[in-house]
Amino acid sequence: MKMKKWAALAALLLAVGAATGATAEVAVNDHVFFGHYEQDNDLTNGAEAIEWRVLKVENGEALLISQYALDSQPYNEKYAVALWSAGSVFSWDDLANVVEPRMREIAGIFKENDKGKAFIYKIVSLLRHYDDVISAPRLAYLLARSFEGCEKRDELCQRFYAWASDSRERRCLVAALEWYVYSIRERG
Repeated sequence: MKMKKWAALAALLLAVGAATGATAEVAVNDHVFFGHYEQDNDLTNGAEAIEWRVLKVENGEALLISQYALDSQPYNEKYAVALWSAGSVFSWDDLANVVEPRMREIAGIFKENDKGKAFIYKIVSLLRHYDDVISAPRLAYLLARSFEGCEKRDELCQRFYAWASDSRERRCLVAALEWYVYSIRERG
């Protein structure tokens, strides 16, 4: 029974697929229906179609995320979602209301300011070691330099620095940055 629950949770977050050429007809932010899962707790009407949001389309494949939470299970005796490591475990509320919106905001920021993945990895590294004496000043310097010439430079730097200064927000920011880098990486 426990294995079945974890298998359902594994299907929750991400799915990559090309459904018989259908990806050529979808664009980022489109909503598609693919697969079925019991969602309304009414077993008499069968499993409902799963609604997915398209995050990325590339080389005939679409990166999707389910529009709604399909299931949740206890993780370390708490209801949480584990993304890709033990350090990336979030309550559903934090994932849906902080990490995911932050990832969207970051995507918008970095589309205007394309510094590449190496730049983002440097920010992530500084955030992970934020308690080191030198990390906060390095982060402030890196952010200031990265947004030179941007009309919203001060606002963006202050926003990033405020996120970094709060431990909960910093954890969510790291996950959002990792999620963003994952979404733009080249697949081979």
